[in-house]
Amino acid sequence: MENKKKDTMIKDSLILCAITLIAGLLLGVIYDMTKEPIAQRKIIEKQNTYRSVYETAVSFEESEELAAKVSACQSNWDANGSEFGKVAVNEALYAKDADGTVIGYIVSATSKEGYGGDVQVAMGIRLDGYIEGVSILDMNETVGLGARAKEPAFLSQYMNKSVDRFLVITTGASAENEIDAMTSSTITSKAVTNAINAALAFVSDYAE
Repeated sequence: MENKKKDTMIKDSLILCAITLIAGLLLGVIYDMTKEPIAQRKIIEKQNTYRSVYETAVSFEESEELAAKVSACQSNWDANGSEFGKVAVNEALYAKDADGTVIGYIVSATSKEGYGGDVQVAMGIRLDGYIEGVSILDMNETVGLGARAKEPAFLSQYMNKSVDRFLVITTGASAENEIDAMTSSTITSKAVTNAINAALAFVSDYAE
């Protein structure tokens, strides 16, 4: 009886191992099948975002030179601190016209000081310093409060302006460089603005 029970346990264990092995192999196959399409979709989504923040550009080009400048910028901020708080410039690309001439930059930057965590923005910056457009790439802010930063009513405050830095105001913006904070969402307003200011600083201090 004991031998039969032991044989049954061994048989069940072998079946379980086989099921686990097959499931693992299937998951590996599915991952390999979907990895490339997912990566391609992300590239397309990113390109669409870039077009939305720099509508006059025809193409966007990565560059080892710009990547090195992003790295140098971040190393400097990590070593010496940044005036914008906990920020990082993630990526920079050249924006080009139909002739292949560089007309500006696409820069993405992240502030780690949002109410709900990281706030990542992408923006188009012309060679003359004017902001072509701004988009929120990622955030986890409260719906109905900080999440309103994605809306044109807030983001439009940065558009078509050329300033060194933006300043968040809670008493009503009156100057070109002042941004009206969202009601009850000053932390998010400052996080978005700090990320944008970091992108502007990168272009003026490193990219040009």
